[in-house]
Amino acid sequence: VKSPNVILIDYQTGETVAEKGSTQRIFPASLTKIMTVLVALDHVVDLNQKVKMEEAYFEGLYEARASITGFVEDEVTTVRELLYGAILPSGADACLALAYLIAGSEAEFVILMNEKAEELGLSHTYYTNATGLHDVKNISSVADIATLTHGALQNPVFYEIFTTLQHEVAPTNINEEGFLMNSTVFNSLLKYPELTGTVIGGKTGFTEQAGLCLASIGQVDGKKYLLITAGAEAIPDFPIDQDRHIEEPIHIQDAENIYRQLMEETNYVSDH
Repeated sequence: VKSPNVILIDYQTGETVAEKGSTQRIFPASLTKIMTVLVALDHVVDLNQKVKMEEAYFEGLYEARASITGFVEDEVTTVRELLYGAILPSGADACLALAYLIAGSEAEFVILMNEKAEELGLSHTYYTNATGLHDVKNISSVADIATLTHGALQNPVFYEIFTTLQHEVAPTNINEEGFLMNSTVFNSLLKYPELTGTVIGGKTGFTEQAGLCLASIGQVDGKKYLLITAGAEAIPDFPIDQDRHIEEPIHIQDAENIYRQLMEETNYVSDH
């Protein structure tokens, strides 16, 4: 396992099965969005509430190379679509739209995120933004992220979103046919078809400073596990241009190795 920070927990009991550097402080990158969506679900009354995408929700995202959902300025969508947009394509614009809707600004929303972190007992976590864009003060640990994700998955709406492969966005005032959102986790799994059916949901994250991060829920022989990895080095596969590279998905490789070990151990026990 190449990721320096790893924790595997039993989903049913919450007990740690294995860990490595699990309490070391890390940059959570887009795994931050797990908290963003959970806080949004705590405060939203109507998932079908209409939301107009404002210019402020896109400012600086292109320059920061942030992931976006596919919505455009002045497009009218719903809270539900924004929740899917924050997790599946990891849309920073969706996170900002939710933050402004609920708290009036990203800064005010971050206060709610940190209050939730304290409520959950996340002792290594502090948020400075809702998107996971790099900030030296936006920190967590894989142990905290496991606690957060395990808690979030108890919410049926979050569980449904987190375990969705593709989501069809309803037609809008601008996009009459709607469009398809793909999960970044399941896009990565296309390289590892042997994980299909084992990994049933997840969220990826990446910045240069955070490395490759992954939160996934897996099922082995009917038993569910939650796996969080962070800090894997992004190794270029081959250059696309001077600035962008296709990264070898080491975080997915690590997940494949860990879930495979669980399968082998399960088979060994059943055979003996």
